[in-house]
Amino acid sequence: MSATAMRILQLRLSICVVILFCDRGKTSNTTTLRSRKPTIGPIFLTVSQSPNQPNVLQVLIRFAGPPDTLVLADFYKDLNKVQVSGGDFVSVVDLEEGNDFFILSLSSEATSERLLFNVRPVIGYYKIYQNCNIDVTSSDVEEITTYTIVISECSGEETEGGLEEWGLWHELFKGTKQIPSADYLTIEENQQSTLGNVTTVSFNKSSLMNNNVDMTLYFYLLIYTQNTLVPRIYWNYLLD
Repeated sequence: MSATAMRILQLRLSICVVILFCDRGKTSNTTTLRSRKPTIGPIFLTVSQSPNQPNVLQVLIRFAGPPDTLVLADFYKDLNKVQVSGGDFVSVVDLEEGNDFFILSLSSEATSERLLFNVRPVIGYYKIYQNCNIDVTSSDVEEITTYTIVISECSGEETEGGLEEWGLWHELFKGTKQIPSADYLTIEENQQSTLGNVTTVSFNKSSLMNNNVDMTLYFYLLIYTQNTLVPRIYWNYLLD
């Protein structure tokens, strides 16, 4: 091989190495964090008079969900759950007379999912089930992480009727001081696409860590119902 041909071959190999190196640096590593329906639900509530306690209402909660689902009343009272036939769980809590409402919370650390809803002292029966598809993916390009949330296929029959709204809830702290999220987060909400409603949030993890910034970030779906027993429901999906 002549010296000229050798130089041309070396040049071509060098260009190939540079191209491969650049492409590798821009590769997006995408992970699916959530796909389709919630893992908690459906939930059936039955509010009735507690036996032999005229001033107390009893709330029976029957639900499907991951084995690690934690059931709390008013954020601090851990309710025992018993697994019953079909893989469902059952919990019971008392609602004393004089309470306007209390908050029930079901959460799963395994799926980063949390459900909160108000229960009013009204005798009755209620079903809670969120029927929208929620898909969440995380992608990393160099030092930038982007979460993409797509909400789709809402049939309009969610939770026995009601209005919906959704979006990102975010809170950033440096020490004990809350700081503007716009300094670190880039958010685009409710973009219409053929997939559904799309929300994206991007941030630099290294920048957050290097500046000792603590972040709480989750996607929420809020449902206002027309039922006097359960007036509103929050579905939260933790992202950070």
